Amino acid sequence: MPRTPFPRTLEVHARGHGMGATMEERGRPRAGRVTRFLLWCGAVDTGHLASRTELYRYSMVGVFVLLVALMAGITFTLYASIIAGAFQPAFLAYAAVWALLIFCLDRSIVGEPSYGGSRRSGPARAVFFGARVVLAVIVAWLIGDALVLMIFRPEIAEETARVHERQAAEARQRAVARLEFRAAELRKQLAHNKDLRDAAARAAERARKRYVEEAKGISGTGLVGYGPAAGDARTDYLDARGELRRVRKATALQDAGYDRQSAALTRQAVALGRGGDKAVAAVPGLKKEIDAIYANNGWLTQLRGLSAFMDANRDPAIASLPWLVRGLFVTLDLMPLSMKALGRWTIYGSRQRAEFDRQMGRDRLRADLDRARDRLEFDTAMTRESWRHDWRMDHMRTAPQNTNGVRR
Repeated sequence: MPRTPFPRTLEVHARGHGMGATMEERGRPRAGRVTRFLLWCGAVDTGHLASRTELYRYSMVGVFVLLVALMAGITFTLYASIIAGAFQPAFLAYAAVWALLIFCLDRSIVGEPSYGGSRRSGPARAVFFGARVVLAVIVAWLIGDALVLMIFRPEIAEETARVHERQAAEARQRAVARLEFRAAELRKQLAHNKDLRDAAARAAERARKRYVEEAKGISGTGLVGYGPAAGDARTDYLDARGELRRVRKATALQDAGYDRQSAALTRQAVALGRGGDKAVAAVPGLKKEIDAIYANNGWLTQLRGLSAFMDANRDPAIASLPWLVRGLFVTLDLMPLSMKALGRWTIYGSRQRAEFDRQMGRDRLRADLDRARDRLEFDTAMTRESWRHDWRMDHMRTAPQNTNGVRR
């Protein structure tokens, strides 16, 4: 029997005294603006909330969705700052996008209805939830390392300083080796010039000796005096002595420069080996290389410092801390998913399934009605066609005939 509606005055009077129009409206818990916002964050259908317990519970779902998104934005900013070595305002925009992505993802998870009768959506839901778990593990691993780097920042800074000192010492040693190599090359050039002078001196001495022996008749033609052979020998001697003077003059200028450069490089290598900012600044490019070493405080450098610190300290508490942090982040990140997985046994979940069953029943009834209507239309069309056929046959049998027996 249809319910008699309230008159307008009585309805206003009843609502003014806290009475609803129906039992469902009177029994439904009321929610404030903040609670409605939290329920919206949790993608909760307020029409299925049966009690204040359910209201509070699913408000906490929205709280966790918000907190996980906020945590994602903060940790993204932290992670980007550690990788870049310093905070940059542009990181906030990227963090907001990442937080919005995590918020929408978790909201879609907690808002996905738990329909017990929908078997086809089981594999797809498992893949979707599995992807969320994998994402949570990856993010927890990276963010956990970033948080561990913050926790052990003093120890990592100390280890990183030692690594920088070692790398700077290696850079100075490489510079010293380059200086010593250049000095050795100059000394080789000095030795080569000395060999050139010695060879020219020996050639000049041989020419002089041949000239003297030719003039004295000791060798050569055996004739004493300055004949044509002696003149040729004298010419060769003069040429050899001129070549000796030329070589000495040329190598003397080179040796002076080589000797100064070699001595300067040797002094520079010794000073650089002893250390000092002046010695470092005197080597081209070395100060820039060492400054780049000390300025390298990025992600990989800090991870190396953390690894060195972990290797130096075998305390089980220190070794287990990164895993505890990662597990904590995984647990927090998967809290909305966990609450969703446990929500199918609540009153809210049962109401969702009941609504699904009703909708499925209406869909099946609508499908049955459609099939029945199609069948009725088909039967009607067949009956109409049969009736038309019978009418034509009766008309042909009852038609009058002419005298020749032919129907007219």
